[in-house]
Amino acid sequence: MAVINVKNVSKTYGSGDIKVEALKNSSFSIERGEFVCIIGTSGSGKSTLMHMMAGVDTVTTGEIFINGKDVTKLDQEGLAIFRRREVGIIYQFFNLVPVLTARENIELPLMLDEKKVDRQYFNELVELLGIKDRLDFYPSKMSGGEQQRVAIARALIHKPSIILADEPTGNLNSKLAKEIMEFLVLASKKYNQTIVMITHDLNLARYADRVLEIQDGHIIKDFQTEGEDSPIEETSIKRLDKDEIFKRAQEKLDNMEFSVHIDEEYEKWDMKTGNFVIDYNEMLRTLFFIYNEDLKTTDDKTDEKVEDVMKVYFDLFLEGMDVFARARCIEFKNMKKNKVVKSISTKEELLQFVDTFDNARWMTTKRKKMLMKAIEEKEPTFYHEGK
Repeated sequence: MAVINVKNVSKTYGSGDIKVEALKNSSFSIERGEFVCIIGTSGSGKSTLMHMMAGVDTVTTGEIFINGKDVTKLDQEGLAIFRRREVGIIYQFFNLVPVLTARENIELPLMLDEKKVDRQYFNELVELLGIKDRLDFYPSKMSGGEQQRVAIARALIHKPSIILADEPTGNLNSKLAKEIMEFLVLASKKYNQTIVMITHDLNLARYADRVLEIQDGHIIKDFQTEGEDSPIEETSIKRLDKDEIFKRAQEKLDNMEFSVHIDEEYEKWDMKTGNFVIDYNEMLRTLFFIYNEDLKTTDDKTDEKVEDVMKVYFDLFLEGMDVFARARCIEFKNMKKNKVVKSISTKEELLQFVDTFDNARWMTTKRKKMLMKAIEEKEPTFYHEGK
């Protein structure tokens, strides 16, 4: 099924003596799950074509259908919704919001569309991209490679119909470029993601299923990359072993490790206020892990690991309840911003808070009921019950 269908599209800038025909009467289609590279020299028209597919530039003539919808007929509001829901764009220069953390940058498209984050998918993305330990950092504290990984996660988080990548490895060294390209291959195969990437580097085209070459505004070649060994030429590009890339990524997911970080220098008892402090972001990270593992079919060894992680936080909640007898609070705190997210001063308020955990997909309903029972009884002897 064709996700993208470009019909007789052209783009002209200016008129008269300053008229520039950036793209000339071009037509092609791209199937769901295809990874397509558009190659060409600077000024050939490849960026113009991508910008029109993204709905950030208008066509002079022709039509562009994405999932059967002609985006050239959409008004500004329609285009804004289209870009927010149907397209994920990866830029050469990352374009992260500097005042947002990596986590907030990734979740931004969903926040703008008022949608919930699929935590299992989120955790899988950040694990595969190697940024799970950088989520609370701001862009200025991350390397170029880390910023590009965050940008890729942001482009994928809302599960768009197509990913448009504009020279995504242009500012990275060869090692980082290889890692980014392998992830794009993985996204194409694992998530059946349609990817269109602009590049002038023929070596990067090896990662694609298909190559379009543009020259002076014309598509002059449209061909599949070859699976057999052959030299890299303009018309015969050797495709990399995508099954091997996918296998390595799956092994990484299968061997995911998780550890709980309770920093008692800043958490637990605050001697100045008498309150009990819990790191809100670290708590969510842990609860998401438990939730995702509970959704999987696990063996006894994995289930025991989840139980051990869960016990740490169940004990933390129960220990924190001691503050209620002293007319003090449990503070769930954003440590990076030194800001209290939620303050709870009674057992009833804590029960009300925990009762929302399954709707927020922080816990399964079964886990939530276990925690609520423990809070009501304050007897942490239940951890392995109901198995």
